[in-house]
Amino acid sequence: MGMEDSLVDPEQQIPETSSVLSNDTHQMQEPPGVAENETSDDKGDLPKELVENDPIYNNNYHFFKSDDENALNKEPPLTFQDFSQFNFDSCFTKGCKWAPDGLCFLTNSNDNVLRVWDLPQTFHNLKEWERNTEVSSLHPSLSMKEGGLIYDFCWYPLMNSWNPVTCCLASASRDSPVHLWDAFSGQIRATYRAYNQVDEVEAARSIAFDPTGEKLYCGFKNCVRVFDVSLPGRQCNTRNLKSASGDTQNGIVSCITVSPAVPSLFAVGTYLRTIGLYMENTGKALCILQGHEGGITHMKFSEDGLRLYSGGRKDSEILCWDLREPGKVLFSVPRPVLTHQRIYFDITADGEYLLSGTPDGTVYVWETSGAISEEGTLKDPIKVFKAHNDCTNGISVHQQYPLLVTCSGQRHYMENSDSEDEVEREAKNKSSQSIENSVKLWWLGSGKLSDDAIRDD
Repeated sequence: MGMEDSLVDPEQQIPETSSVLSNDTHQMQEPPGVAENETSDDKGDLPKELVENDPIYNNNYHFFKSDDENALNKEPPLTFQDFSQFNFDSCFTKGCKWAPDGLCFLTNSNDNVLRVWDLPQTFHNLKEWERNTEVSSLHPSLSMKEGGLIYDFCWYPLMNSWNPVTCCLASASRDSPVHLWDAFSGQIRATYRAYNQVDEVEAARSIAFDPTGEKLYCGFKNCVRVFDVSLPGRQCNTRNLKSASGDTQNGIVSCITVSPAVPSLFAVGTYLRTIGLYMENTGKALCILQGHEGGITHMKFSEDGLRLYSGGRKDSEILCWDLREPGKVLFSVPRPVLTHQRIYFDITADGEYLLSGTPDGTVYVWETSGAISEEGTLKDPIKVFKAHNDCTNGISVHQQYPLLVTCSGQRHYMENSDSEDEVEREAKNKSSQSIENSVKLWWLGSGKLSDDAIRDD
């Protein structure tokens, strides 16, 4: 899909009598053949026996909790991987995110393509992973081409594969409005257009849905615009971050996140190293948080809304803010980022573990309830393993299965010179060998050796 297709007016794609997401889509459809008395109230419209027997509802991160010291010193089993989609130097990945229903994940890459990858069926009834299993190839099921550099992307929060209307995602890219994509067909459902002072389309630099799926927050320079998801077009509410009095923020909004506990509360991060907390109905800043060395590139609320985690570019740590005492840093964890690249982190569904990639390809795992040192930092990570031979920029934890998806790559600058000596050439050869643009799927649950492997031992 080229640039000329990416700017299609939404009225040409969606009948006037329908909305992008009607109110019925906020309720999960009951699977065919399942009676009402067989469903479980606390696990959605799924059969009771499925809830009890399927390990999808057992978040046992055995890999982090094992009593076996040898197991703790090993990297988790690598189950699936793919190099073929990013097989040239300039096509590096730029983040990955699991879908809310856990049946697929999404990747962004430097070729301006969003790829959807289905969860392999192997995991749907899996309780243990055989550690000697051969690593399988993974292939995307859908690709969506943007017309320019993709700034940000996110899933619709109520996405459920059993209800195709909810299967969509949003993206913001250079010189384009925000696009709402159909995750089944790969077609644009709608566009959300913001205009600048000379009535030209202005590209959002960051986007986020609220937990109800009713509002879409888009970050620009010095302001946030809030769209009604069911009303595509140019109508929106503008929340200016610069204020004549009181707390104020300046600069490009680099990331936005909305509290899962208070859907009207959202956090705004900027490249000028500040974080602002705002209420959507008033647009006024509740507080401005400062403490990062570099521009903010990623933020995430805890499920109870009491903590806000934030990380930045050219920054040496991830900060955990205690929102019960705004401005107080509960703890920090060391994560050296020496470039301007966005390095993602994530939290497990139970909130117990914080995971992050690093520029050297290593993944660190911290226990959020761990002891805090006198300097205000968490003690040593409970787990460290080498996930990639290049920058691990994307990391996302499955919210039901003990699964982790990571992706890697970064921009490499190679200089050719006739005057370089042997030492310089050897250093460049080592650098070129460390280039890895890939996606990998890791198992974090319990594992065992197969009978064949035991006999071989």
